[in-house]
Amino acid sequence: MSHRHRHFPSCYGLLHILIFSFRRPSTPYTDQPDQSEYSSHGDTSNRKRIVTLYGDQTLQPHWPPVEPPASYEPSETDSLLARNGHRKAFTNVRLIAYYAAGFLAIVFIGFNVVMHFTNCSPYPWTMRDIRMGWQNERKEREEEQHQERVRKRWEEEAQRHKHALEKVIEKIDEEEKRQERVRERWEEESERRKQALEKDIERRKREEEQHKEQVRKAWETEADKHRQELQERIRRETEQMDSQRRKWQREIDEHDRLAEERRKHEEEERQKLNMFWGHVEAHQCTTYATREYTAVLMNLPVTWEHRVEACKATALEVHGISYLPKSCEDKGPGVVLGRWDINQNQPDCTTFWTSYKDKASLIETELTLVIACLLLPQGCTSQKSGKRRIEHYMDNLPSGGDWKEFCATTPASFLNMHFIGAQECFQYNLGTYGQWEIDDSNC
Repeated sequence: MSHRHRHFPSCYGLLHILIFSFRRPSTPYTDQPDQSEYSSHGDTSNRKRIVTLYGDQTLQPHWPPVEPPASYEPSETDSLLARNGHRKAFTNVRLIAYYAAGFLAIVFIGFNVVMHFTNCSPYPWTMRDIRMGWQNERKEREEEQHQERVRKRWEEEAQRHKHALEKVIEKIDEEEKRQERVRERWEEESERRKQALEKDIERRKREEEQHKEQVRKAWETEADKHRQELQERIRRETEQMDSQRRKWQREIDEHDRLAEERRKHEEEERQKLNMFWGHVEAHQCTTYATREYTAVLMNLPVTWEHRVEACKATALEVHGISYLPKSCEDKGPGVVLGRWDINQNQPDCTTFWTSYKDKASLIETELTLVIACLLLPQGCTSQKSGKRRIEHYMDNLPSGGDWKEFCATTPASFLNMHFIGAQECFQYNLGTYGQWEIDDSNC
């Protein structure tokens, strides 16, 4: 039911109730029949009509007295007349009660009339509510119609999709059947090909075995022939090599004989000329315990052609020990200069190591030393390296000597180990230091 239909019956029903409530009898009378009698004779048509107009709402107002019917006449036997003056006073009290009840009914009905008139159609806000209700109902109806159309389209689409799906399924079934037939034919063809391939493999295997047998026999024949040729070639080459070796040996023997004859001849000539070393000079130390010497070969003829050979064959005696020259320098006719590096542990040329220290690989600064002490064991090159670094100071370095040569040739012994020289050399604060890295399981 719309908003309009809900409000209109209430308004007009209350109007009818108000009209009938204000109806009064034309000639009031004080004597009225008993309630039970009157209820049996009264007219209830107005009440039924008001209830019908009001709708399904229940209303029980306090009904005012109504006129008795025309056929009604009081009788002598009436209970109201039979009573005395006490009955008359009670009638007045009851009349006052009726008026009070009627007044309350009028107030109640008036309040309801005012409240219901505010909801009736003549008011703008009531019309606005009704209009909004109609619009909402129209929107709901349009939404229902739209949903119905969408549902119908969806059902049609679902039906079309179902038909299309059935067709696709039919095509898939047909494709599967076709593939099954193709697979069966392929299996049959594969079986035939497999049998033919096995036969072909067996045939090729037999042919290959026969070919291998033929090749093996040919290879054995060729190998025997090649072995014989190789043995013959080796025999000829061996004979040629033996012949060449004998020839080389004869040449070597001849060369040695000529060289020996020439040496003897030169020795005889040198002894006849009494060649010796003069102007012997001792120079600075070159390496550990080694000093350089130079001398000039004396009594050397100007026309002597083998001056360098004579230099190399003439020994120089130093402190009772003879030494052949390390090198000979031909200065021209009659002048040959010899050079020696003689190691006789001379004190001036003997350096030695002092100030044994375990050293880490870090530079010695205050910060790095603290880090080394915290992170690395003393003297280890790095953590878990298995290497320890040892440092020595080299003392008694000759003035003008090459500190690198002396560092590399000065022997050192420590921790039951011996070294011919330092593994690493450097100078620091005008001093020469040597370092060694040795294996140590504690690092």
